[in-house]
Amino acid sequence: MDGFHRTQAELAADPDPDFSFRRRGAPFTFNPDALLSLVRRIRTTPSSTAPSFSHAKKDPVEGDVKIEPHHRIVLVEGTFLMLDEAPWSSIAQEVDERWFYDVPEEVALQRVVQRHIAAGLAADRQAAEAKALANDVLNAQLVLSKLITPDKTLYETAAAEPLLAKWGDATVVRVFGADLSHPTDGPFPVAGPKLPDSVIDMFNMKGRVTAITGGGSGIGYAVAEAIAEVGGNVALIGRRDQSENADKLAKKFGIQCKAYSCDVSAGYEAVEKTINQIGADFGRIDVFIANGVPGSIDENYDVKSWEFTQNVNLNATFYCAKAVCPWFKKAAESGVKASFIATTSISAHIVNVPYDQPAYNSSKAGTLHLCRSLARDWRNFARCNTVSPGFFDTVMGPSDAEVAQVVYRLSVFGRVGDVKELKAAYLYLASQASTYTTGSDILVDGGYTLT
Repeated sequence: MDGFHRTQAELAADPDPDFSFRRRGAPFTFNPDALLSLVRRIRTTPSSTAPSFSHAKKDPVEGDVKIEPHHRIVLVEGTFLMLDEAPWSSIAQEVDERWFYDVPEEVALQRVVQRHIAAGLAADRQAAEAKALANDVLNAQLVLSKLITPDKTLYETAAAEPLLAKWGDATVVRVFGADLSHPTDGPFPVAGPKLPDSVIDMFNMKGRVTAITGGGSGIGYAVAEAIAEVGGNVALIGRRDQSENADKLAKKFGIQCKAYSCDVSAGYEAVEKTINQIGADFGRIDVFIANGVPGSIDENYDVKSWEFTQNVNLNATFYCAKAVCPWFKKAAESGVKASFIATTSISAHIVNVPYDQPAYNSSKAGTLHLCRSLARDWRNFARCNTVSPGFFDTVMGPSDAEVAQVVYRLSVFGRVGDVKELKAAYLYLASQASTYTTGSDILVDGGYTLT
């Protein structure tokens, strides 16, 4: 707020300039209308500037503080921001939260005295104390007598002392304990979801819609079966017609299940069209499982093979995420935080011997980090996690007896996994059981990566 001091030239033009200079720091020596205008401008303009204050020049420095689009939280600090007196009270109405930092009077007085000496406003402690008592204490008494009820009151603690010494007035957030390098949208604390008391009910998917790519066989079908078993409706997406599998799930579990033909690696337009059709047919999409899997073992580093693998795994996951995002936001409007799950692989974590497959390994590592990035970006309306399977009894399992023996030796359990052993991991991430889990990866590999 110091940047909104009236200038020395403006104070000199007052009817009693001597009084104005003596009381500099009192409400009438600021320009609250300009501060109010800035606060309103920040809400509507991607970039803006604010003035700072030069103690050397004893005047504001225009445009010295830059406010950019990537700044998610703007802190406005000042003595009179919660003064219940026009025009200051208008500023308090424009901000999202009002925090009051409650410091013992004697501690506050000594800090003001030290600041006056450090800024060259007083020659010694005696002069600084006299200045504080004649001006700053009066200002504090005014605020306390007309204080707007704060949303939060932060109290001085012994633990705050070293932070206060280092950070000064900006400490308000650090004392509260927030790390604003990756801010969460307030107000704080953010309310959590209302969860059922029964852990069994947390896994209930009744009324929710899950779309699964690669849902016609292997891991994808096993996961679809798990979702259906706990009451969830399912959309199967595959390059080949999955109508028979969809009918089987619908009849077996009494849920809605439809099949959709789409090559998710073919391009964004096809993916978007399919996902929008699913949303239209079911009325919502609560969970999306991106289950691309094809690998590439090519010692010659064939470009077409590389591009195919990246498209099926990394690019297709991005296409699906982009297309389903509006449906996730729609779900959030009804109070449901959606869930995006991508199938990665142990190859996202290790160079997976005995295979040499740089295309596959890099595509899965990219998918893993894409989902971690989405978890951060989607924090207000969806969760995003991954599952990294090891070797399982699917078409992606060991391709010949010699390779199988290597896999058996490297696995702690001496075998490959049954796809049934993956169901619970996906169901956990899809359901309300994982409402506090995002940006995480569940490694299900029989201890393969331990060796």
